[in-house]
Amino acid sequence: MISDRNGSRPLVSVIVPTWNRPHRLREALRSILAQTCQNFEIIVVNDGGEDVSAVVEGFKDWRIAYVESDTNRGPAVARNLGLERAEGKYIAYLDDDDIFYQSHLESLTSILEESDYKVAYSDSCMAVLRREGNSFVPRNIRSVQGRDFDKQGLLVMNYIPTLNMLHHRECIREAGSFDEGLATHEDWDLWIRMARKFNFHHFKRATAEFRVYVGAESCTYSRRPDFLRTMRIIHSRYAGEITESGVIEAQREAEAALEREIAGNAGPSEEDETSMSGGAVEANIPAMRISIVKTGSGDSSLRLVRADGSEKILHSLYDPEAEARAIVDAFQFDGRGLLIVLGLGLGYHLAEICRRFKSPGVVVVEAEPEIYGLAREHGKTAEFGDNVKFMAGLPPDVVLREITKEQMRGGMPPIAVLPLPSAVSAFPDYYNPLLSSLKKAVSVRLWDRLKYAKFKEESPSVALLDLGYFLTLELEKAVKSLGCRLLKIPIRKGEKGELIVSRLIEKILGFKPDFFMTVNHLGFDEDGVLTSFLNSIEMPVASWYVDSPNLILRAFERNVSPFTSVFLWDRGYIGDMESMGFESVEYLPLGADENIFRPINPNKKKLKTYRCDVGFVGASMVEQVKMWLSKVDGRFHSLVEALADDYLKVNGNGEDPLRGVSANDRMMVDRLGKRERIDLEAAIIWKATLNYRLSCVKALGEFDVKIYGDQGWRHLLNGGFELRPPLNYYRDLPYVYNACKVNFNATSLQMGKAVNQRV
Repeated sequence: MISDRNGSRPLVSVIVPTWNRPHRLREALRSILAQTCQNFEIIVVNDGGEDVSAVVEGFKDWRIAYVESDTNRGPAVARNLGLERAEGKYIAYLDDDDIFYQSHLESLTSILEESDYKVAYSDSCMAVLRREGNSFVPRNIRSVQGRDFDKQGLLVMNYIPTLNMLHHRECIREAGSFDEGLATHEDWDLWIRMARKFNFHHFKRATAEFRVYVGAESCTYSRRPDFLRTMRIIHSRYAGEITESGVIEAQREAEAALEREIAGNAGPSEEDETSMSGGAVEANIPAMRISIVKTGSGDSSLRLVRADGSEKILHSLYDPEAEARAIVDAFQFDGRGLLIVLGLGLGYHLAEICRRFKSPGVVVVEAEPEIYGLAREHGKTAEFGDNVKFMAGLPPDVVLREITKEQMRGGMPPIAVLPLPSAVSAFPDYYNPLLSSLKKAVSVRLWDRLKYAKFKEESPSVALLDLGYFLTLELEKAVKSLGCRLLKIPIRKGEKGELIVSRLIEKILGFKPDFFMTVNHLGFDEDGVLTSFLNSIEMPVASWYVDSPNLILRAFERNVSPFTSVFLWDRGYIGDMESMGFESVEYLPLGADENIFRPINPNKKKLKTYRCDVGFVGASMVEQVKMWLSKVDGRFHSLVEALADDYLKVNGNGEDPLRGVSANDRMMVDRLGKRERIDLEAAIIWKATLNYRLSCVKALGEFDVKIYGDQGWRHLLNGGFELRPPLNYYRDLPYVYNACKVNFNATSLQMGKAVNQRV
């Protein structure tokens, strides 16, 4: 293909794979055709989807070529088909559901034309679009902070989205094309091969936009499980390229993070978007045309034309820079805390703020996503600091919630609010409620009210996080018996930290607890959001561990806090918790409730039901082992069996469950992420406990034994013992303990130096 009527070759070939998304393809092609650099060809590759030739032909542009594949063969094959047809000096890529900003090709080709670099990449914005009727409307656009080129970092994860990449065509001859054996991460694999031979230039501006469509099928999210598979392939494939310490550990963390994402998020949905927006009704943003106009000083301004024909100019038509200086001069700000800027425009005032104040965190709220996009193209973004975060088109209540989260992350600093007057007057229905709420927060100083003095009364007040764990009732009774005030706060399993925090604020102000109490850190999130919030208001926390903290806290490191005291029922874990960074770790053994487990009159008829030589109350562990094995890669199942036997030989006793790994298996184990390793250890411990309990029960065969437990015992014992259903802990268990001659117990092997509360 040639790019002009004189036969010269195009400067850039843009390869656009597409599959069953004609409407989105149309917008992607429009964004290419609108480039300031017009010396390009476009190669649309239909990867076995519905015919989109009408879309291509509808543009009537001879620079667009159309290639069809008979079957759907995946993005690697589609891009390779495009590469075979490409004649440009440089290659760019755009998926059919993303867009380029106008200066994308010009920015990146200029870098390569004026330097010795063969590869350049830019940053992106991420847009969340929500279904409204038959169309999708952008409701949240934010910049995605790019990463400077780092060959070793590229071995950990792909930090260069395909749409941001531009490279010389000869790079394909040197490094090879896309690996067609990879269904996902085929781009990352190619970037690593290119990085072996070339250095990349990072252009630190957003020149493209990738999109997440809420309420539609997402290829990206549906392929998440394969992302984990191909990530492991790539980590293994390029292991010989690792030259820096920490890369292997970072690879494990990346795999574990993706695994958690797969387990906790099947993809964007209407429900996700509702949680994102709090179910709020969108602010009434009037429809208007927005355009760039030149000012007397040579800078740009924005003209907003409403449907009724009225106009609004966002910046001075004479000197926007001078106007911005005047706005900031009039703003009383000492440079400390969190600054909220309402209204972005083209960012003259924001650039002035960033010039004057180097340290504060800044959150910019923009009502109209289109204005945000124009600012990225024509504004002062090069002068913005790295600590500036953007929210575009979000509902006001979501903005307030996000600002609260930013405060929590920063330790609850004070906030200051800088409104851009012209933006507020252009979108009053959007900005005025925000301005009112933020001014109220500044005047009320909510966080000072939450940082009240603790332990002023003789009997403390206790807030108990309640997820329905059976020991919660025991804790409630114990706290009340000591004369303490108690507030139980129900928490739902899987509830996100920020949602918990929003409910806790009201509870804290009303009840004023002296400290929070939980069992096994139940209610605390893995990301440490709740811990960060409680730290910020200097709220003490007592977490009592009645299970192995190593199987919980090692994946929750962000919950380490100087305000958290850890109480352990097993002394053997004290050193582990102190080495994690907890400053207050104490031994607190389990104890029986004497009001429940007490002598019962031997003449009680109910006792006859339970009389026997030996009574054993306990789970078979069959279901527990199945559950943990389901979390472990099938390659490790035989290893779990072998290591469980080894762990049983030392009877647990605080030993590392992986102590017996052979040299052949050690490399495979060492490549596991932290979460995967913990799951493997847990599977070993519970399998060893199953084997231990089974051996103990079999040794009791000559006695009259009653087993109270689950149906897993039938599978393990295959008859020979009397199996009875599980018991009610409070109603039935005391009778068993009074009726049996011997109450036998086989403690879980996670208990190296402790016993459970029934013992």
